[in-house]
Amino acid sequence: MKVARPVLRGPWRGNAPGLPDNTAADHIAVIDAALAQIPDEHRHGYPILFRFDGAGATKALLAHLRSLANTNVHSEFSVGWAVTAREHAAIAALPRRGSRRACPQGAGR
Repeated sequence: MKVARPVLRGPWRGNAPGLPDNTAADHIAVIDAALAQIPDEHRHGYPILFRFDGAGATKALLAHLRSLANTNVHSEFSVGWAVTAREHAAIAALPRRGSRRACPQGAGR
């Protein structure tokens, strides 16, 4: 399996004026620009992993990544963020009935 270095990282706004606003459209533009830098023989036929923090957790961005399959780009993605008191409170507020583990603890080890 080949592991490559990041091709392009977007200049995210933070508090800097004149940079993109960190929207799904900005993320998609950066992804498309990064993909354009990869030679065809590597862009098609090899899995490409995209990793995002919570800013990447948008339906539009994930739909775009899934749609890359239509152009014969095998994209895989991972989105994560820190679970804070807000998420813990939301989870605790869910009713216990009807919930179950998706897989047993330790599965796949």
